[in-house]
Formats: sequence, structure tokens, C-alpha cells
Amino acid sequence: MLETEGLITRDESRGFSIRLFSIKDIKDIFQFRELIECSCTKLVIKNVDEAALEDLESISKQVGLLAEQGKAPEAMSMGLKLHINFMKISGNHLITEAVGHCYDKLTLIGWSIQKPEMASASHEEHQNIISALRARDEAVLRKAICEHIAAGRDRVMETVIRDVDRLFFAP
Repeated sequence: MLETEGLITRDESRGFSIRLFSIKDIKDIFQFRELIECSCTKLVIKNVDEAALEDLESISKQVGLLAEQGKAPEAMSMGLKLHINFMKISGNHLITEAVGHCYDKLTLIGWSIQKPEMASASHEEHQNIISALRARDEAVLRKAICEHIAAGRDRVMETVIRDVDRLFFAP
């Protein structure tokens, strides 16, 4: 799947290589996330049930434990799973699929830059999102999601700009 989407390429003599992402690619990914995820709050609140909330809480706890253990890339992957499951609650499979493709790219970017403090901050923001969803407060939920995405974008961009020489990015 990653190969068919152009995220990795196969070189017969060297194995696989990861696609280089530009600063614009990263900005586009976060802009897409903001447009989609912040717009789905009404659908998610309409369709959420106790089982879905418990699933999100369980995933969030795993994110927190992984962050505490210093396993930032794994915490990021689990955090993206939380977002996918959040979008599944919307009941719209096209939205979930589109966001999933976006997260494939974000996973490749994130694995090279994640740090424990980034994972911990993200975990706290996930807790705020789940609390707002549990309260079924659409305005607070939308604000929490939009703030989380903006904070994630800022953390990623700060790291990319600071560490561009050692990362898999095309400036």
C-alpha cells in the first residue's frame, strides 16, 4: 500500500527508500486534518456511544503509557489510531478513509521526529478531546480538536525546521 501511494519506493539494488516530504507537504497534511477533523464534531457527537468512548479512553491510556516509557514513535502511532477511531464514530467511511491516507503520510513524517515530550503533550490534548466528547459539548470538542491539530502542527514544524539536516525532508 505505501508503495502504491508513492510513500516508499523500491530500488532493486538498494531496497526501499522513504519519500522525502517538503515543508509544504507537512503544512498541507495539517491543513487537511484541520478542515476534516474540526468539521466532523457534529457527526461524531450524534453517533458516539459508551463503547466508542471506552475505546478512545483505552487508546488514550496506551498513548500515555508509551509516552511515559519514552516510546514516542509508538505513542504517535497509537495517537493516530485514536484519531482514526474518532473519525469512524462519524459513521462516514469516506471521511475515515481519507483521513487514514493522510495519517499514512503523517506516520512516515512522525517516526523520524517524535520525542517523548511531544507524545506527552499530545496525550494531554487527547484527554481534553475525550472529555469534551463525553460531555457531548460540540463547541468545546471542536475547539479541543482544532487546538490539538494546531499544536501538533507547531510541534512538528518546530522540530523539522530545527533538525532539517538529519531528517527525511526536502526543504
